[in-house]
Amino acid sequence: MYLTQYKEICEKQEWAFETCDNGKKVRITLKTLPSEHSFTVSKDNFAEQIKAVSESYLAKEYARIGHAASTTGKPIGLAPIFNEGFAVSAALDALAAALGNAKVEAQTWICTDPDTCQWRRQIGETRFELYDILEVPDGYFAVHGEVDPAEDMTPGELEQLLRSFDGLVDDTNTESERWALTAEAQFETEEFSAEREGFDTFEEAEAFIRAKVEADNATLPKQDPNTEDDELWKLDEAISARNAAVGVVKTRLDTIRSLDKLRLAIFLQDVHSHAKDYPNDNLSWCEWLSKADDGHLLDVEHVSL
Repeated sequence: MYLTQYKEICEKQEWAFETCDNGKKVRITLKTLPSEHSFTVSKDNFAEQIKAVSESYLAKEYARIGHAASTTGKPIGLAPIFNEGFAVSAALDALAAALGNAKVEAQTWICTDPDTCQWRRQIGETRFELYDILEVPDGYFAVHGEVDPAEDMTPGELEQLLRSFDGLVDDTNTESERWALTAEAQFETEEFSAEREGFDTFEEAEAFIRAKVEADNATLPKQDPNTEDDELWKLDEAISARNAAVGVVKTRLDTIRSLDKLRLAIFLQDVHSHAKDYPNDNLSWCEWLSKADDGHLLDVEHVSL
């Protein structure tokens, strides 16, 4: 399954994104390193194939260098693996983590209008599944259906729909947000012809919908923000690896900014307990923070001016 969000995520992480092979494939290119690095994968299985590429990249680089050494008979250093190659691998890991999270978020039912118990999840590039409650003279309907505004409607129909819901997408920042809200508007105009089940009260219809969406959500993988697989951890590693590859020096302030809550607490406790090892005035702190981080900020042996 391909999602509109994937292109946005790639561009946010500074990967150039383009479709090729008549839209069947996607080529992403990392241009923030001394050399450009491109990967072409299937559009339909974009997230899954990027994950597979990220998991195999370093092993393939080792194999390539080893093969070159055996072919030429000359020793070839592994330095590229530990600077630019590692930066590419870290960037792929961060991208794969973000794409995986986006897929789970898209497949998760979210309540978009509690007043009518409207719920929405994404099941395709611009295709969405929705539930809603429709009030009729003799009761309530729990309405369910799928819509794809990009496929179901002509440009003229889309324009007319958005005019009917004036201001609906005015505050959106991304294409994926606009399609999601447009899908809700389309569904609301088609509720009378959608699949529905009748109930005497709003509460009964609401309970029916909640049971459906909660059962679906229970089958999805849960993200743990405290593991090394977390998207933000991966992104921080990618930025650090990129900076190392292009010669950007990471300062102590950069390191402190990237600490999670536990490590920041450890560092602050260390400053409190060993104040004599740290600066004692604002100017000295500014100088200390701007110095290059040697990787030992949280070591037992304290770094001092």
